[in-house]
Amino acid sequence: MEALGAAWSLAGRLTWQNLLQLMTLNVAWVLCCLPIVTIGPATLAAYWFVSHVIRDTDAPFTIAAYLRAVGHFFVPGLAWCIVWVVLLFTAYSNLAFWPHLLPGFMTVALTLLVVYIAWFLASANVYYLEGVVIDGMGPLRALRNAVWMTVANPLYSHMQPFPLVVALSASLGFRTAVFVILAAVVMLFASVAAKEAPLKPAQGFPLKPA
Repeated sequence: MEALGAAWSLAGRLTWQNLLQLMTLNVAWVLCCLPIVTIGPATLAAYWFVSHVIRDTDAPFTIAAYLRAVGHFFVPGLAWCIVWVVLLFTAYSNLAFWPHLLPGFMTVALTLLVVYIAWFLASANVYYLEGVVIDGMGPLRALRNAVWMTVANPLYSHMQPFPLVVALSASLGFRTAVFVILAAVVMLFASVAAKEAPLKPAQGFPLKPA
């Protein structure tokens, strides 16, 4: 929990120190998502910016550089988005279909299983983005690395979807915030979480995961 608190504290400080850049990035991300098919590439490009520009350098955010990044990440971003659409559709289909056929306790068990799998994948997604966008891994290697990181850091990793949940909850009451700041902040928290993870593959799998 100490590592988690330190990561979120760092993310909070970076959010405050780079508020204007994050707002600019968020608006650019929203506009680039309007064609729908560009949601994935726009998200990976935004992740690249919060990781490189905001976390590691003092370079200003520019629309031209962001658009180039969207083009660079178009294929992996599109693939990432399609996979998530398929996963969410599969989860929804199972939750909509099986309860009509299964007894009550099995419906509850199925619901809990689907929810946990979705939560696990959301936790691993933080490391997947880091692997593909920052470390230049291929999809399969990034996926293996993401699963390893999630299992090696179970509590730390399983807390990572909470910023997204908070942002989605906040968007229900303050929809303008989605267009102004929330998406960029969520990506910044994800970037910090991936880089500050206590255990990484080079360290070997722990006997007692942190």
